Amino acid sequence: MTQETAPTGYWFPITSEASAREAVKMGGLPLFILGFSMLILAITIFSETVWPIGLAFGSVALGIAFIIFAFRIRQDRPASLPYLIAIFLVYVIVEFVVVVVLSVGIFGAGLGNLMLIVATHLVTFLAVAFAVRGLQGWRYLKRAGLPMRL
Repeated sequence: MTQETAPTGYWFPITSEASAREAVKMGGLPLFILGFSMLILAITIFSETVWPIGLAFGSVALGIAFIIFAFRIRQDRPASLPYLIAIFLVYVIVEFVVVVVLSVGIFGAGLGNLMLIVATHLVTFLAVAFAVRGLQGWRYLKRAGLPMRL
């Protein structure tokens, strides 16, 4: 009987429960990034006087909730991962569209401007890759009928 070692690297093949659970744990990283981003948004809103204060408190609440869920997923509780990743992907799409629309409106639609937008969102694109990989691990666990706690 061979003993399976922990997977190494990020894009390892998902062929067992251990590799699927490791991929799911890494899928919590985008949620942590989103939570941290929401807390930074709250700080920005507090520093501006134009935004309503309720938006800042809502941003703090969402940020803390996403960080808590990210740590719960790291503690092998992946049942909520697909719903949270869906929220994360919607947030990323909306953010990217808003940034493109605002920057094209301000600076124009040049290739250099679009390359700058892509370069500044490189971490976001890496987080999306982690999210997709986490969903692949979750899907493996679901298909295998392995238990997942909330």
